Amino acid sequence: VERERQDSFYQDGEKTKVHADAQDYHKKISDFAEHLADWQAAAAAYAKPTTENKLKEEADLKLFGKAKKLAHAKLKAVAQQAWKLKKRLPTLSTDADKLTDNLAVNKIKEAAFGVSTATAATVTADQAFGGAINSDARETVCVGDKAAKKVNSAVAALVSLCMKSTRVSYTAPTGVCTDKADGSTGWNSATSTPNAADTTTIAKNCHSKKGQKITAANLIAAAENMKSLIHTDGTDGYLGAYKGTGCNGSNGHGVCVKFTGYLADPGGALKKLTWLTSMTDLATQLNERQESKTVADRINNKLKQLSDAAAAAVAEAETTALTESSAAIINGKTKSNVKTAQCSAKTNTTCTRAGCKWDGK
Repeated sequence: VERERQDSFYQDGEKTKVHADAQDYHKKISDFAEHLADWQAAAAAYAKPTTENKLKEEADLKLFGKAKKLAHAKLKAVAQQAWKLKKRLPTLSTDADKLTDNLAVNKIKEAAFGVSTATAATVTADQAFGGAINSDARETVCVGDKAAKKVNSAVAALVSLCMKSTRVSYTAPTGVCTDKADGSTGWNSATSTPNAADTTTIAKNCHSKKGQKITAANLIAAAENMKSLIHTDGTDGYLGAYKGTGCNGSNGHGVCVKFTGYLADPGGALKKLTWLTSMTDLATQLNERQESKTVADRINNKLKQLSDAAAAAVAEAETTALTESSAAIINGKTKSNVKTAQCSAKTNTTCTRAGCKWDGK
């Protein structure tokens, strides 16, 4: 029966290919559907030609008869405990499950520069704003929105907040962020896109976090800090220097980013800032993975203990079977009885049959 059960998982006699579906043998078991995936995984792992599995196979062959029955009973109990623990392992959301180090880094780069391939030294205004700005009015571009040619990255926000306007009809404020961030050429929104060299200069003004670990707490703190800097005019929200009527870069208006309808719906307005939403989503996924890892580590430690218990059960079964077999009937008597008899009879024959050394004369 046991051999039939083992063979039922494999497509070949060499046990190298596991059946993808339940076989007739499995369907006879009432709860097969609940356990099938685990059985298949175990069969696939056992089929791998590793040194560890060869040793397991050798250990299986050493167990027979009484020892095998004893081991099976104890291993079944251990397996049931392990299965219950496995069911308690947390299930990650799809996004958190798919998250990798590279994917997380690329998300951060996209939030910072608009595209994951850019750096502070290479980013362009078109990449930062998500489209070719050309001569689009600054006040229509410097808006927190998910559409193209809006504030689609942190660099786009900095350009809106810091780069001086060189439009002839405007009196532009200077030193809003730093003198360096003003840019040498600036932004004439009537005729051109923000200057490329000035854009990279602004990007380089930010503190470098290269080589540092970025945590969910870091991302959440940065997002909350930015939110705290937003103020309103009673209807809309503004990040940066604002006086009135649009973020067009002039003294009487503002060097800023506008959030339409912010006062009525702050959350909805900020969700349009897709790069910020991407960072808060990433923070949520990182937190989820960390919490899941904490629980999984605890459960895996218990599973390791059960694995050790399984090995001990096999060893104990061998010892128990050996002990019981040593008490087998010899000449109609058990060894324990023979040993009792030999103490009184004191004969070489009795001691030898009992497996003892004869010290008499």
